[in-house]
Amino acid sequence: MAQGISSGEALATNAYRYYFPLVRNLGQVERFVTTGLDAMPPARFNAFSHARGLAGPADDTPRSMAQLDLSVGPLLLDVPAAGDRYFVLQFVDAWTNDIAYLGTRSSGADAVSAVILPPGRTGPLPAGAPADAIVIPASTGIVSIVGRYACDGPADLPAVHALQEQLVLSQLRESFAPAAGIALPEEVDAELTFWEQARCWSLAYPPAEHDVEYALAFADLGLVDADSPFPQLDAPTRRFLIAGAEAGRFAVETAVQDAWAPGIHAHDYNVDFFGPGTIDAPEWRIDDPEARFTARAVAAHADLRGAHGYETEYAREHRAPHRPAGPPAAAAPASAPASAPPPVSTQPFSG
Repeated sequence: MAQGISSGEALATNAYRYYFPLVRNLGQVERFVTTGLDAMPPARFNAFSHARGLAGPADDTPRSMAQLDLSVGPLLLDVPAAGDRYFVLQFVDAWTNDIAYLGTRSSGADAVSAVILPPGRTGPLPAGAPADAIVIPASTGIVSIVGRYACDGPADLPAVHALQEQLVLSQLRESFAPAAGIALPEEVDAELTFWEQARCWSLAYPPAEHDVEYALAFADLGLVDADSPFPQLDAPTRRFLIAGAEAGRFAVETAVQDAWAPGIHAHDYNVDFFGPGTIDAPEWRIDDPEARFTARAVAAHADLRGAHGYETEYAREHRAPHRPAGPPAAAAPASAPASAPPPVSTQPFSG
């Protein structure tokens, strides 16, 4: 596996950028189901947890979240009518792609049901699903639901809590097997944990079709091996993996500081999965792979649960009518149309 140190470190640096969103996201999913996340207490897979208060004066959309494990088969989600209150349920796959939306903008204010299908599942609705259910095809076996309800201050919280409690996930039982949970990486040295997680989780939750060929470039790092090579590595390979991870981490943090993919286009890196509520249009896609993977890494570091700009802009215009709308998103340059993605580098990533 050993190769020239300079080329090996450069490859590992690029691989860190590529795999960072997957590793960070699934780490947060594991934290959610074990110890809780932010103001939300822990909840098992396929169940909701809710933030019950407002984080501060700028917070007017308390969150609800659920981590879906589709190893149990299709899931049914029942969503209550929200009246004139803005809300959104955002579906995020293991690689942090926003793959679907339900809510005021996308599905309306009435009560709806949705069926979330495991990856690759097609055909008729499962038994027990409502005939008019919205179908959401999952792109990975682990999916996060991020919910937000507009809240008009502390006095409005009981009404929000009532809506949160009516978000119900249920298993359309085709199997009585329990949720498998996140795939378990091999035990390796702490300095190689990131790489083992990247290898294990990218095999368990494969990347999008557009990314498969790109990922094969990392075969020399052992990242596409079925069996982990990391418990026993030659010294040169170990050195450049460790150095590449450090350089990749620094480069991602630098890109965040440079606002590499700012404003309403920070989450335009999904070019494969356009489920209900998404917009498949050129102005909402970053097609160049180098630009796309850097944007994805920046978003995973700075705004892991962020939504597409078309959802956040709609939210600013339609949330609680007598609350301040907050500052607008970063404006596009005067010479560019408002919907145009900001210029992004297309050069290979390096530290």
